[in-house]
Amino acid sequence: MSPTPRHRTVTIQAALAVLVSVAVALPAALAHAQAKEKRPGSSATAAPAKPAPAAEAVPADGDVADEAVVAMPIEPPKPGYVHIDADDEGLVAEVAGEVHGLKKGDNRYELPAGVAGVRIKDKAGKVLLDKSVDVPAGGDVTLVVKTLGRIVVQSADDAKVTLDGKAVDRKAAAAGISVAPGEHAVQVSRPGYFGRKGKLNVAVGQTATVDPTLEAFVAGSSSTLAWAGIIGGGALVVTGVLVDAFADWDSVGGEGARWGLLGVGAAAFVVGNIMLKNQMDEAANPPMRDGGLKVQVGALQGGAMAVVAGRF
Repeated sequence: MSPTPRHRTVTIQAALAVLVSVAVALPAALAHAQAKEKRPGSSATAAPAKPAPAAEAVPADGDVADEAVVAMPIEPPKPGYVHIDADDEGLVAEVAGEVHGLKKGDNRYELPAGVAGVRIKDKAGKVLLDKSVDVPAGGDVTLVVKTLGRIVVQSADDAKVTLDGKAVDRKAAAAGISVAPGEHAVQVSRPGYFGRKGKLNVAVGQTATVDPTLEAFVAGSSSTLAWAGIIGGGALVVTGVLVDAFADWDSVGGEGARWGLLGVGAAAFVVGNIMLKNQMDEAANPPMRDGGLKVQVGALQGGAMAVVAGRF
């Protein structure tokens, strides 16, 4: 008897149900088998042991592997400074190859630390200094260049000081005046005292201190003669006026005696006044006397045209 279409449908559905059941049960069975193999005492073949980790290679000859190096920022070296202390204007300095005009006083130049060459010339181009200096990092080195001398004049407050024919301030002279090396003329005057004048030589770096000895000015015989002329001449003039007013000139010598008396008296009076004025002017400005300048000379600093001293 042939199966009907209905029977075929039922058969196919049953087959599909079996296949689905197998597909669902198969993974669970496989997992159960694998778990059984892993249990202790299982007769299943043991899993192969993991290979031991390979020993780390040791560098030959005791070399040590390089470690990571952290780069630190490098600060540039600090510069140093060269100071040139000049005692005059117009000097020229060559510092580390660069040319500079020097002013009087401190001249400051920034340079890299290390050795630097310094050359200094005077106004005429003569080399005064040529040397190398060690410039410290962050430090200073000072060169003192002397091309002049100094003159100090000690005097009273009311004195007048003349240097090389030119009047100078007394306080400035007492503090010291810079001069070129060589011979210089000094004069010191004071009212009521004989003045003093003289010449002295000053070398580079040398200080000459002048302490003049002034003598009091005393009026001489000219003062007495001046007053005699003034008083005597005045008396003669007064006598002539009185005779002219109260007497007859004929009884005392006539007109010749009159004019002679008045003339001599007037002349004596005028000359006396002139002499007195000159005496007063001389007392206010007494005459100069040579010498009498006490000079104390300081020791030379090096004895050369340029004296260099380093201060660190």
